[in-house]
Amino acid sequence: MIRWCSYCQSFMGEKEPLDVFEISHGVCIKCQKTVLKNQHHAKIKEENFLKTKDFFQEILSMSHLKVHDDKDELIKKGLDLGIDPISLIYGILQPLMYRMGNLVKNNQVSLMEEYLYTSTIQKMINRIEFDYDIEENGKEILLTNVEGNVHLIACRILRIALAQRGYSSKLIFPALSSDKLVHYLKEHPAKVLCISIATEDQQPALLESLQRIKELDEEIRPLVAIGGRGLRYSRAKFLRLADFIQDREETGAFFDFIDEFFNVKAA
Repeated sequence: MIRWCSYCQSFMGEKEPLDVFEISHGVCIKCQKTVLKNQHHAKIKEENFLKTKDFFQEILSMSHLKVHDDKDELIKKGLDLGIDPISLIYGILQPLMYRMGNLVKNNQVSLMEEYLYTSTIQKMINRIEFDYDIEENGKEILLTNVEGNVHLIACRILRIALAQRGYSSKLIFPALSSDKLVHYLKEHPAKVLCISIATEDQQPALLESLQRIKELDEEIRPLVAIGGRGLRYSRAKFLRLADFIQDREETGAFFDFIDEFFNVKAA
């Protein structure tokens, strides 16, 4: 389920059951400190929750081939509700992509339906990305997929979120084999490498890449952060090979990890 603050309209993360794509309204830590618990605010909370839930359902309906032609209209609706672009991406678009993955896996939609839905989400991300000053050739943070993962949305979402926080990053696509990735890191050293894995059958390729990266000399070996749906039931096997493993229930933890690393480095 999606944890959502009904006061400031921000995404707070997810909670079990992760495969139930519904909004669970609540209050974020910031609003707990600043919003008075009186009848007026309770009414605002309920009104916001109902409007956001309707908006979520509208985009959700796109997964049944009701593809929305006007991406700008959908984004404007979100902004009018007070939903910032990052919360829109992480709290609504990304969970719905997880849902679409489930539908494809269970043969409940066709590959063509998945393509049409993904294409519409890509156009919405294009529009949001346009509003950010994204440096295409950041050298310190590299974003890529594990070999075999052809879906680019997760990396693009992360690039936008990093840009919002003032970090430049470079997107490497298509995904490289472990040999080519290690060669790239030797030629273009980075501070942090983020790798996205979409499905469990991509785990052998991820393990091979992580093992090869671990063998690099310390002065050129980057910190490695991994994430994606393909890790959901298999986090333990990657603990000794990755410096950070994404947890969908703690979305902000990755950015705490990045902030801490670069703040320590700056100091």
